[in-house]
Amino acid sequence: RRYAKFRKATDARVQSIVAENGWPQRAAVGDEAAADFFFLFGHADGDNVWRVTQLATIKRVFREDHLNPRLYAHLCDRLANVAGKPQIYGSVMGPGDTPGSAKLYWPLIDNVAAADERRAQIGLPSIENDLEKFRQGAYIGPYMTPIVKGGDWSMADVYRTPW
Repeated sequence: RRYAKFRKATDARVQSIVAENGWPQRAAVGDEAAADFFFLFGHADGDNVWRVTQLATIKRVFREDHLNPRLYAHLCDRLANVAGKPQIYGSVMGPGDTPGSAKLYWPLIDNVAAADERRAQIGLPSIENDLEKFRQGAYIGPYMTPIVKGGDWSMADVYRTPW
């Protein structure tokens, strides 16, 4: 109950920030605050209808702020899924049900070849490339990033090139 109240207040605050000031960008608020805002936005599932209205803004911010393509793709796919639609970039994936396997957790809007084309356009490797990392033992990192053993990830990586 307390968590639901907290989520509702946080989601309302995210919306008010955008309404009053526009989308927080790195030049104005710094890398950490901009990354934190994306995190809060990404978890505001309670008002997905509003979040979907922000897709054009997110795309602009992705290009202007040099956002990590994994975060951008994951936000687009998460918003689609919460709306009951298939994923666009195929970013929601991970280890499969048996050791050495991997899978997409939600269906694609069309097919792997088309999703790979969209992924390449924003700077992501192929779906197969990421699935293979999971098959080889990578674990799910933030934004469904396959993290190989010995690898690490932090919120600062929101603005770094994906590996």
